[in-house]
Amino acid sequence: MTRSIPTPSFLALLTLLLSLGAVPAHCLPRYAVTDLGLPPGAVSATAVDVNASGTAVGTVTYLDGRTEGFVASGGSMHLLGWLSQGTHSSASAINDAGVVVGDSDTQHAEPRAVVWTAGTAASIRDLTNGNNGANVHTSDINSSGVVAGYFTRSGSRQAKHWEAVTWTPPYNGDMVP
Repeated sequence: MTRSIPTPSFLALLTLLLSLGAVPAHCLPRYAVTDLGLPPGAVSATAVDVNASGTAVGTVTYLDGRTEGFVASGGSMHLLGWLSQGTHSSASAINDAGVVVGDSDTQHAEPRAVVWTAGTAASIRDLTNGNNGANVHTSDINSSGVVAGYFTRSGSRQAKHWEAVTWTPPYNGDMVP
């Protein structure tokens, strides 16, 4: 009968694993994973940002290909809607005041930068008021309500280049490149 003797590498691994079990509970990270669910007719949802109070924003995708931005908090998801005659929107960021920024298309399928000042479908506003560019997107919003994004200029016959832009409250349509 042969007897196997643990190798030094096995003993080192065993010692390491046993020592990891001795980490005090107060040193372990604590978090909760929350399933945000799906609204009726949606096939997927992606959360992309969360604020200090745990409110998350993102995009749901429907079976017919439409997309819609959402806000999720306290176990419920609220859909954010689209600009007039649009069929796509997405929420990209939320600040601690609950102001949400993202994109929405129009009847011309041009992405427009939008803000939901009250985090509801009724509060959607086109940050560009239809001016200053095409293919306009948001990236983030800070605690002061300044929105960062990027766009390409409309009507240019040259190759379109992305330009960085910001908007400041009261969001009157003026972009600052």
